[in-house]
Amino acid sequence: MATTRSVDDALSEEEARISSIVLFTLNKILPPAVIVGGLVGNLLIYLVLKQPQYSKQTTCFFMRMLAICDTTSLGHNVIRTVIAYHPTFMLLQSGSAVCPIMAAFTCVYGLSNWTTAAMTFDRFLAVRYPLKVASWSTMRRCRMIVGCIVILEMSVLIPYSFRTVDETALVMKEICTFLPVIPVAAYSVLHGLQSYGLFTTPFCLIFIFNISIITTLIQEKIRKRKSMLTSSGKTSQDGQITLMLLLVTSVFFVTNLPFTFDQLIWDPNQVLTPRLAMIRKITYEFEVFLLFLNPSVNFYTYCLGSKKFRQDVSSVLKRALKLSVI
Repeated sequence: MATTRSVDDALSEEEARISSIVLFTLNKILPPAVIVGGLVGNLLIYLVLKQPQYSKQTTCFFMRMLAICDTTSLGHNVIRTVIAYHPTFMLLQSGSAVCPIMAAFTCVYGLSNWTTAAMTFDRFLAVRYPLKVASWSTMRRCRMIVGCIVILEMSVLIPYSFRTVDETALVMKEICTFLPVIPVAAYSVLHGLQSYGLFTTPFCLIFIFNISIITTLIQEKIRKRKSMLTSSGKTSQDGQITLMLLLVTSVFFVTNLPFTFDQLIWDPNQVLTPRLAMIRKITYEFEVFLLFLNPSVNFYTYCLGSKKFRQDVSSVLKRALKLSVI
């Protein structure tokens, strides 16, 4: 029975060929385009939202910080792409240095996640309590929040980066395993801090704040209809910022949901047949690729959702071209 099962679960040549093509595409072809697009887009986000009309908006401050965090997160994509092209050199010859750096960049996603959560909460206050938000959400407090996020990040990043290479593992987070000096009992604690502290918790908070924002907007629309008011007291710029935020968080959910579930349900000690190992490898690499997309596509999301943002981008680019000509 065991022999029959192992034969049935063995990969055929066609399956091996297809899996190789898929992994080649996910690891070598798409990432460079994502990296370049992300770097250009995040730079333009920062330049546009640094303009006077946005500079005093607290939500726009978080968006600028998010662009910086997202750019830093792209370092993870860069290293993984180099590993895909030169695995022997990067892992076997330089793994003692590469694995800690990889683990650190994995945690850097937490900066983007928590900044997105803070940005969503800030917009929730603006939508829910428009008359009080000016005194509650000040630029000074926003900077303090970003500082606290960095401290939280570093407190997880440093111990999580004590890594070495396990050549027998299947996926990257298991190939770069903890150093032997780390007690086995501490593994689950560190994984929990990384998974729940940097991914799951901000994911849940963003979901809750978004539901609250949408609910508040619906309630406000109903009140306007009942009272036959033609003005809600909000500027069109506030509406544009709220729309941009909702689009960004929607992309956040789509790109983070698979990886979040993977963190929660996958057992790294599970024994896999060849076919299941192939499925596991492909699904994991696809989840990571989606994670790559999150810090790379916000600029294009803003452009899609806001005509005003597109106009501002055009103005920034025209000024840059004039300066280059001069």
